[in-house]
Amino acid sequence: GTLTEASLNSNRLIPKTVSEYPLPFNVRTKYSTDEEDYTLSEAISFSVLSKQQSSSTATILAGFAYDNIYYVFDIEEGKPKIIFSQDDLPDVVLTTKENNPININDGQWHKLNIERVNRKLRFQLDNIEQSDMQLPDGWQTKTNIFIGAELTPVPHGDFNGKLGDILVTNAGRSLNLREEDTTDENEDNLKESSTPLISSIPSSSDKIFVVVDMKSSQTKQIVGFLRTDNSEVVVPSPTNSPFNTLSFSFRTRSNVSTLMQFGPISLNIDVDGYLALVIRDKQAQRISSNDEQKPINDGSIYSVHLQRADKNIEAWIMKKSSVHSAKKISMELPSAKLAIDSFVFGPRSQFIGCLENVTYNEQVISFKHLPSNRQQCPSSSIVLKSAEVLSTSNIFIDQIISFKEYDRPLIVPIDYPEDFRLFSLVFYTQESNSIICSLADRTYANFLTLSIYNGRLLLTFDDKQRKRLKIFLNNTGPVDNGLQHEVAVKLINKNDFIVELDGNVVMKKISETFRIQTIYIGQLDSFLKEKHASLDGDNFVGCIKNVMLNERAVIKLDHIHHAGRLTNVCQLS
Repeated sequence: GTLTEASLNSNRLIPKTVSEYPLPFNVRTKYSTDEEDYTLSEAISFSVLSKQQSSSTATILAGFAYDNIYYVFDIEEGKPKIIFSQDDLPDVVLTTKENNPININDGQWHKLNIERVNRKLRFQLDNIEQSDMQLPDGWQTKTNIFIGAELTPVPHGDFNGKLGDILVTNAGRSLNLREEDTTDENEDNLKESSTPLISSIPSSSDKIFVVVDMKSSQTKQIVGFLRTDNSEVVVPSPTNSPFNTLSFSFRTRSNVSTLMQFGPISLNIDVDGYLALVIRDKQAQRISSNDEQKPINDGSIYSVHLQRADKNIEAWIMKKSSVHSAKKISMELPSAKLAIDSFVFGPRSQFIGCLENVTYNEQVISFKHLPSNRQQCPSSSIVLKSAEVLSTSNIFIDQIISFKEYDRPLIVPIDYPEDFRLFSLVFYTQESNSIICSLADRTYANFLTLSIYNGRLLLTFDDKQRKRLKIFLNNTGPVDNGLQHEVAVKLINKNDFIVELDGNVVMKKISETFRIQTIYIGQLDSFLKEKHASLDGDNFVGCIKNVMLNERAVIKLDHIHHAGRLTNVCQLS
């Protein structure tokens, strides 16, 4: 049963890469593999040498996968326990056999292996099968659990021992694990200190206010938006005077969320992780940090400053301990005297992170009325994948969506199918042969495919009589030049089929109307790929935006597995 170092070595199973825990206080590491298409068989394995006390509990590895799938490898009373969870669905728990007396807190090496075959999980300890379980209904329909996930060893720093050779496989094929250092450089800065920080702030009346922040738990006003509780917080304004200044510090790993909202003003984190100032009925402006315009959702501490300058509002952001000067932006206010009644922090429960010392017109906003768990914000509580936020959203997007070589397609079910009238999108690519998208009705009797063939746009339409219509736009110029191209497919007068590319129009006749049930964007519908080999093509590589069906947007945030695929600028290389 037990794999000693000698037996491991004799079986060539002794770990080649070993990490010892606990690590230094502020050091964290995570691993991830490349995304790959859904596979029927995948596995994760690693070796563990535990020096824990038998009665203690520790998490030795945590994983976060698509569709809000989260799992932890725990040691409880000397036995391994693996818990898989997804949203509100029942947890799946794997552990050792009831009659297995093993205690892995014995200072010896043990190997854990979890394999998923289709919808069944199987757990092996030291190469001996311990338990298996079928995934319940509703659980993980067609999503990989280990491949493409983020893996964090010892996420809570509560394990004493060693881990080695973390391995993820796809049908037995080992995948490359990328290591990313997520050291929290601010952890020490967040510890309470009795050293006073003294700074002077000029007001609009040229008086000098001296602010003394003792950085003690008595003077700090913190509000935490945690993974376990991120409900919005509404606080009345501490003063009746019109808006003049606002300042605060924050840290987060969120995107697509709002830090705060007051009057017509809100501060949002956009899809790329940048802070944006939003004023009602005006174009949002990013507030670039003083650190080479990098995203601010990196878990570091940033301070934000807003101040009124006549009829405008000026805003800037500073990274803690940075020596660079801040870059101000300016936007026009709807009124020179803006009265603020209340502040909404973390509206719509999308923000995960911490706000500290929110100061409005030199008055610090108090959060002492909140439960104690909301008045603290340890780094471990805000670690998340952006998909956690996006999966709870049900709003349509208009950002550019990037498609890299191994990205999965967007699968867009149409909630309320209606007769097809118009489908349109904008795309950018440098690929000469690829599938842009495919659209199908409920029975796949009618389906439409947009693809690129030898650098030109090709539309293929198959009807339920299995007649195939091809429209090859070879006179409109190449579309693989990396430039923006707009394509629209219209059905008018019931049987006039029109394809329009960058203003150039081609018209053909079809025999009947149809309804679209599902749209695959980025590659061919898997059913069509299997049944119609002649339609097969490479996956799309490039960018797509403004996907519309019958003049309505169809892509929602919860169709996007990775928020990192949303961008404001298309980058093809």
